[in-house]
Amino acid sequence: MDAQPGSVLYHESFICGVKKTVKEEGRKMGTESQIESQMKNQIRHLQEDDIDDVAKIWLDTNMEAHSFVPAEYWEGNLALVKEMFLQAEMYVYSENGEILGFIGLDQSYIAGIFVRKGAQSRGIGKALLDFVKEKKAELALHVYRKNEKAVSFYLREGFRIRREMTDEDTREEEYLMEWSKEAGKESQTKENSYITSGKTVA
Repeated sequence: MDAQPGSVLYHESFICGVKKTVKEEGRKMGTESQIESQMKNQIRHLQEDDIDDVAKIWLDTNMEAHSFVPAEYWEGNLALVKEMFLQAEMYVYSENGEILGFIGLDQSYIAGIFVRKGAQSRGIGKALLDFVKEKKAELALHVYRKNEKAVSFYLREGFRIRREMTDEDTREEEYLMEWSKEAGKESQTKENSYITSGKTVA
């Protein structure tokens, strides 16, 4: 017999459907948690021996992602940036002894997330960001408006655009973006309520 709206069978089918959805979401989240846990184990503090590798990633990634900024700008700042690496709070992501990405912090300010070309779109940037999210209650960063891929990434990860301004050095428009742990918890609570009520989340 088909389950019609208003019948007991219909309501039982709906409840079972919601339970199945929740179970499927649970299994999916469990698998994702295992992957995230494995990736987290690949993250460690920057060591002095890492500087040259990290500097190359910084230079190559900036020149590729910011083609609208003259290459001379990045090359001219490389020596200064290498000195700053050891003064900042830095974490690297490595696999089999090879550094594939890193994140730099000045207290709660993210100076940048960089992932080696060829290792991008594997979740390394997200793993580094999630790693520091566990350590900080709030985070802020600047990103060039023309770097649409980065802007989309940070929006997807819960950051919000707070202000638009101009970078004095490059004269390029950029956004100040911010994230807070409390705002993230509120968003997650809302999402969970949609899942358990049987609704889909956009």
